[in-house]
Amino acid sequence: CKYVNEKLAVKVEKLGK
Repeated sequence: CKYVNEKLAVKVEKLGK
C-alpha cells in the first residue's frame, strides 16, 4: 500500500510496520 504522504511513509518505515 502506498502512502499519499511521503513523510508519513517515512514514519511508518521507521516504525518498521
